[in-house]
Amino acid sequence: MSLTNSVRTSFSMKIKTRIQNGLRTASRVVHLDLRYYLSGSFWLTSAHVISILLSLTLSVLFARLASQTLYGQYRFALSFFSLLSILTLPGLNLAIIRSIAKGSDEAFIHGTRTKFKFSCLAAIPLLGMAWYFLFFKESSLGWAFVIAAFLFPPTYGFPTSAYFTGKKRFRDNGVFLVVQRGFMVFLVGLTLIVTYNIVLVIFAYLLAQAILNLFMYQRIRNSISYRELRGDRHSQDLSQRDLIRYGQHLTAMQTISMVAGELDKLLLAYFLDFQHVAIYAIATTIPEAVKGIFKQIPSLVLPRLANTPKDKVYFKIRTKVFHLFLLGIFLAVGLWIILPYLLPLVYTSKYAEAIFPAQILALSLIFVPLIQTLRSALVSHQATRQLYMFYTILPVIHILLLISLIPLWGVTGATLSLLLFRTLQAGYLYFAVRRMGS
Repeated sequence: MSLTNSVRTSFSMKIKTRIQNGLRTASRVVHLDLRYYLSGSFWLTSAHVISILLSLTLSVLFARLASQTLYGQYRFALSFFSLLSILTLPGLNLAIIRSIAKGSDEAFIHGTRTKFKFSCLAAIPLLGMAWYFLFFKESSLGWAFVIAAFLFPPTYGFPTSAYFTGKKRFRDNGVFLVVQRGFMVFLVGLTLIVTYNIVLVIFAYLLAQAILNLFMYQRIRNSISYRELRGDRHSQDLSQRDLIRYGQHLTAMQTISMVAGELDKLLLAYFLDFQHVAIYAIATTIPEAVKGIFKQIPSLVLPRLANTPKDKVYFKIRTKVFHLFLLGIFLAVGLWIILPYLLPLVYTSKYAEAIFPAQILALSLIFVPLIQTLRSALVSHQATRQLYMFYTILPVIHILLLISLIPLWGVTGATLSLLLFRTLQAGYLYFAVRRMGS
């Protein structure tokens, strides 16, 4: 028995050594510390990959079970909800993370109350949209917005992920995000199998997330001690005001970017119809899923760049930028080639119109790794002026591109505007980081 255990231990050590040597070799080739990347982002990346797969599964269900009109209405509604999430002060999530990381767990309670209170304001535009569709357009979508007016606060008003992130409980955060997304996909998918009613589909989408948010809020609240919640009333009031003020400031910085990110589908519905919204959604699904692979770059790059002198940052990442650019080209060309075969296979031939727009969007992947890395370089050294330009002026240009190109070329115009926007982002960030070191 001991001989067998010895052989097993020796074999596992050999495998571990070979994997480590392989990662060292690969790291030298791509000029990236792959061991650091894989170990540092395991839970976040795993949760993100599973969420992407679940989203892809849901898009396939819509493509195969529902009409283009139904899917377009669904994506239009989700974009409108995301736009209204500005009212929930999304920047407050970062403020909550910061406070919890410093040991102020009560920030979660104060932050949740504030977000929930502000999210109730969304009922006004939601009921306004409901009135518009009930009396002038499609009544079914109007009733969906009526339901959303009541379910919006519990769906978008709870910063559960912010709490887990602030406590550095990345595993719990990953599990929560996957369970929430999985439950939503299950409930919406089941609804699609039973009925093609947009009211019930939207109800299932909102209800699934609201249930888990309420459940997790109660569990987290019970875990925070009564003494912490009572505390010194005067100091808590000051802390709460500072938290809200900081969250409002961060939200103001994000607002234009959030508008630009959701305006494409709203404009397509306004200038064209819901079918074109569905085609655009399918065209963006796979390229945006690939883009999501690089979402964890900032959380991994920031700590290393923060310890690098400001005038040395560009020279530290110069070689990495070149290799990331090559990686982007490889991904873009690969997707351009396979998309004409992949999209009809996965989403059926009724979405053949989405192939060329998807190929255009695939080209933007050339710049995605660059954007994530170069932006992290500016954030790591608090380049406020350059970041303000990045988060405000550039999104305004994106909005102008959308308003100009969508009426001319529809879905192709929307994807082309995104390609031009990301090209502009990459160019601006490159020169901003380069000048930072001069």
